[in-house]
Amino acid sequence: MKSKIYTTVSTMLIAMGLVLASCTPNSTPTPDPTPEPENPWDNTTVEVYKYSSQIVPSIIYGVTVNGQNCFVYPCSEPQVATFGADGLVEVKVDLFTTNVESVMVRPQAKEYEYRLENGSVYLYLRPYDQVSVEVNGDLENPLFIFVNPLEKDKPNPEDENVVYYKAGEVYNVPSVIVKSGQTVYIEGGAVIYGAIFSESATDITITGCGIVDSRETGTTWGTRISYGKNVRLENILQFNHAGWSCAMVQCDNCHLFNYKIIAPHNPHNQYGIENGGISMNSCWDSSVKNCWAFGHDDAYMIKSRKWGWDREVKNVTFENCIGWNVEAGNTFEVGYEMQRDVDNVKFKDIYAIHSGTRNIMRRAAISIHQAAAGKVTNISYENVHIEDPQEYGIYLSVMKSGYDIGLKEGEVWTPGSIDGVTFKNVYIYKDAPQGNLILYGYDSGEHNVKNLTFENFFINGEKITSWEQSGAKIDTKHALGSSFKPVITPAKNVTFK
Repeated sequence: MKSKIYTTVSTMLIAMGLVLASCTPNSTPTPDPTPEPENPWDNTTVEVYKYSSQIVPSIIYGVTVNGQNCFVYPCSEPQVATFGADGLVEVKVDLFTTNVESVMVRPQAKEYEYRLENGSVYLYLRPYDQVSVEVNGDLENPLFIFVNPLEKDKPNPEDENVVYYKAGEVYNVPSVIVKSGQTVYIEGGAVIYGAIFSESATDITITGCGIVDSRETGTTWGTRISYGKNVRLENILQFNHAGWSCAMVQCDNCHLFNYKIIAPHNPHNQYGIENGGISMNSCWDSSVKNCWAFGHDDAYMIKSRKWGWDREVKNVTFENCIGWNVEAGNTFEVGYEMQRDVDNVKFKDIYAIHSGTRNIMRRAAISIHQAAAGKVTNISYENVHIEDPQEYGIYLSVMKSGYDIGLKEGEVWTPGSIDGVTFKNVYIYKDAPQGNLILYGYDSGEHNVKNLTFENFFINGEKITSWEQSGAKIDTKHALGSSFKPVITPAKNVTFK
């Protein structure tokens, strides 16, 4: 009987407890829904870099990011605003001397959202975005905006294998020498006046969102990594105006990511040129991704023999890269110095926003200039945007030129070849004044340009499906070398899809 009573009472108590529980508020009340921000960028964290008072900001542009003042780094040509963020930001750009009446944001192909309002331009960017803001038609002093990620997981400055440059400081270091196993960290807001060198080093990293300014170092290099293995360069902004700004030579497993080059007019050259961007010479199994290169010579380049470096090129990728060559050179160049073979080079999601020229001489947005004995094979271009070609659009040729291609003593020049190039999803936004497509070989046999495929090739919005429609031609004027008259022949086996 007791058992029944206990069971009944227990059952009643449990039932009462359930009823009370259903009527009693939880100990942790459910919070009200978080209100949506007024603007989608309001919850973004922004990191604006603090520079030394020794550096005078731009007198041309004023920039704010989500309402915060952003330092604009001055240069003799482009002005640069760079900062960190972890999401969408609103960037406001003003001119100090006048209103913004018109604006072009490049790459056009990325279709960034922006608007003009009350004499200012507002644009909306995310981490890793890199843009040229061209205000009131001014191409002499554009504003470059680079959005970095937030600087997290910084290395320990006390680590013996870390060389750390702190924000807000200026370092006059003519040569930063990077050794095996080292990390060089340049914090956002730090500026190094100097150049970076490394030779025969393994497992090195050069990173941080700071600046390397090599313009007054007296050297012809900005960054040069030679004979390196397992190399990573990322997030750095580099200024340089003489020679090669960033050269990787005979490196294995070398990777550049979010590396930005600005190489303005060269005061040490009578034409202001000879200051290229990113060069991957004789490299194996390497990549250049999410990078920016502005200069008065080749913006991006591949070579297989130059100045004593001598090895074939294989397995190199350029992806999501933006280039602007000003007075000379090409935007994305394979050549000229290719005495050794070049195999399996991929260009994907690339943007030639301006392909300029000082005079007319085989300069193009996309080019393979084979002027030496090597075989160029398995080159691919996918998702290519040529926005402003000022000389040629695409230029592929086998030839002899007046350039020093690195012949050794007793070595006799022989022509090379280009065999197997594919183009997929290529857009030339306006006609190149000297020709959209130039294709020719040294002869009609082995030393020719052959086996080319164009799939989804558009010029001025029109899909090109035939050789005749493309307007492809031979550049007889510039094909000839000094005192040299080769047999110039059209490319062979060209297919349009």
